[in-house]
Amino acid sequence: MIARIPLFLILSLAALALHAGELPQKIAPGDDHIALQGSWSEEFVGEWTGIGFKVRTDAPAMNILMEDYAPGGEHPNGGFKNNYLNVRIDDQEPVVIPLQKGQTRYAVPGLDGKPHTVTVFRRTEPLFKPIKFLGLELPEGAQLLTPPAPADIRLQVIGDSISCGYGNETDNHESPFTQHTENGEMTYWAIAGRELGADVRCSAWSGRGVLRDRGGRLNGQLPEIWRQAVPSEGTPERSGVEWTPTIVVVNLGTNDIAKGIPPKDDFIKAYQGLIDDIRSTAPDADIYTCFGPMIGEKKHGDILTYLNEISAANERVYVVKLTNPDGVNGVGAHWHPNVKTNQKMARELLSEIREHSL
Repeated sequence: MIARIPLFLILSLAALALHAGELPQKIAPGDDHIALQGSWSEEFVGEWTGIGFKVRTDAPAMNILMEDYAPGGEHPNGGFKNNYLNVRIDDQEPVVIPLQKGQTRYAVPGLDGKPHTVTVFRRTEPLFKPIKFLGLELPEGAQLLTPPAPADIRLQVIGDSISCGYGNETDNHESPFTQHTENGEMTYWAIAGRELGADVRCSAWSGRGVLRDRGGRLNGQLPEIWRQAVPSEGTPERSGVEWTPTIVVVNLGTNDIAKGIPPKDDFIKAYQGLIDDIRSTAPDADIYTCFGPMIGEKKHGDILTYLNEISAANERVYVVKLTNPDGVNGVGAHWHPNVKTNQKMARELLSEIREHSL
């Protein structure tokens, strides 16, 4: 389990990061020894939750070079108005690093000159602007080793705030939502992905839907943007990337019903269009259409009826109802599922995946 990091420790780590010294050996972001995770543009700019990279190194020290496009500064409700990274050595608990406006160099803590795998995972969602990966720095004589091999299971999630981890590191629905309380690595899909040993990708944005967003807007929804590297700018993924998911999880619909149940034909048409687009890139993938756990049973039941019709009309498309059995004790900011509920949702998803895909 990934532990929650107290705010005082985040602040201390940010102070340490400000004093990361320059190292002489420069590694370009496109180096073959860097296994990029998630979708990046040709300029190595990305925006989705979970983007990052994995490297293996025997270096005693390493700097991550990363530029943050977020506005920066301290957030009035805690933490910073910046994007956040989880940085992990092997299977240890990750260290949380808040990026800082105008800073590009961040030291990786915990290296000792022995071979280790370093994993970097963006905790925060596109709502908080892109980041740009500028490469790495190593001491003289240190090296990057052969990167970890790609996993056999590749899991793509397409979703909304639930899949972003919106406010999941709080335990009170009245808690304010801030960048430092959003941890995409403790969402149901990321937890399930680690259990499966999968490579994971996330295309999720708070407030968006499959047909319409919370405000009723039709354009800019997930079927339109999920394959972009920088969805706020419509930027495509860098060329030459071969990444075909074996499992796709779609968790959309919560925002579609914010202004009432959408017309059945319109909703199903939009959802079917998304499935057809997934099939155009991953014809052999199993697709899991999820819904929940933020909606009351009446509206939940209506959308599940739509999803069951979609499942019946498509091969290898399965319906998964995600639940919050703990009620108010299972929610964080603005009634979103907290980490405890995400762990339970992961078990529900894993049960279906093991039944149909493994």
